[in-house]
Amino acid sequence: MKRAFVKLAACLGLIALAGRSPGANPAGVEVWVQVTPSVSLTGSLALLGPTTLSVGQSVLATLTVTNAGGSAATNLTAGLWRSFGSGAATISGPTPATWASLAPAATVTFTFTLTATTPGSVAWTATTTADGPVSSVGAVTPVVTVQPKAVLTATPSTSWASVCPGGLYQYTLTVGNAAAAAQATGVTPTARSTGPARGSARAVSDRPA
Repeated sequence: MKRAFVKLAACLGLIALAGRSPGANPAGVEVWVQVTPSVSLTGSLALLGPTTLSVGQSVLATLTVTNAGGSAATNLTAGLWRSFGSGAATISGPTPATWASLAPAATVTFTFTLTATTPGSVAWTATTTADGPVSSVGAVTPVVTVQPKAVLTATPSTSWASVCPGGLYQYTLTVGNAAAAAQATGVTPTARSTGPARGSARAVSDRPA
């Protein structure tokens, strides 16, 4: 009959097993097992821009990954893929492409660039993986609406045919959007001379009428 004695070296995560037979000399068998602290990744995904995009417009998406485990995560990689909707966008990135080591409680941010290509609603899911038995972490963006490009028209007008030096005159620019399904945002008027260079003027106001 043998008795087994178990000793735990908690600081190193080691287990020692030793056994002896009654009436015999002590046996010399020990088994050491390395207990590796776990790696646990959590992440959050955010859009750094509007949730309505026109075709051709770009927005940044950031994936922030935190190591909630007890040991470093090595060789982290991140990916982004469309998980919802009929809209589409090209995806470039991430930056950085990989992350060599992420210590416990540390964070790293991966940045992607999304450029809208197809109208419709769309959302993306990000995943991150690392070496070893580490489950990937998933995070989802808000739903983005991709609309066709806006088609702007501009019609200038003024009621003055001439003006004295130092005088003020009103110049009106009427802007329209010919694309019924697209909303134009951030429209900024710009005035410049296109006629013969026989005089000059400067804008003192660009307020909408």
